[in-house]
Amino acid sequence: MIWVGSIVMGVDMQRAMAFWSQALGYVPREQPEEEWVVLTPASGNGPNISLGPSETPVQDRPRVHLDPYVSDQAAEVDRLIGLGASPVHRQDYPEAADFVVLANTEGNRFCVIAHGWKPACGLPAVVGAGRSPLRDGHRPGPRITRAGRSKAV
Repeated sequence: MIWVGSIVMGVDMQRAMAFWSQALGYVPREQPEEEWVVLTPASGNGPNISLGPSETPVQDRPRVHLDPYVSDQAAEVDRLIGLGASPVHRQDYPEAADFVVLANTEGNRFCVIAHGWKPACGLPAVVGAGRSPLRDGHRPGPRITRAGRSKAV
């Protein structure tokens, strides 16, 4: 059996810890170290986010990124911008997309996905594989419907 245990991000740890803790309702798993912290869902369900410093520049179109799934996209986008996220506008994003691209306080892009479903396994819908403009020309992967079936998009 295999599952996502942690997503690792290179960041300014203190600033990113404050942002992602508030954005996702996560808490430090242990006492944060000076340059490393593992955030875990306060509910106990879901993947961890590990934060540490990086000298690698932020990618304009990252190949790996978070896709938080939300039931009220407009409200969540406003809340995340209030926490310090910035909108990312590109002309090649489709007009009727189910995502809004934001950059966190470090400039790392993530897509806020408009979805009302919850995973059948009981985990919170925090990270997913929805349509993303950041796949460098790759076709979007399958979308999971409310019935739990996969369909091409």
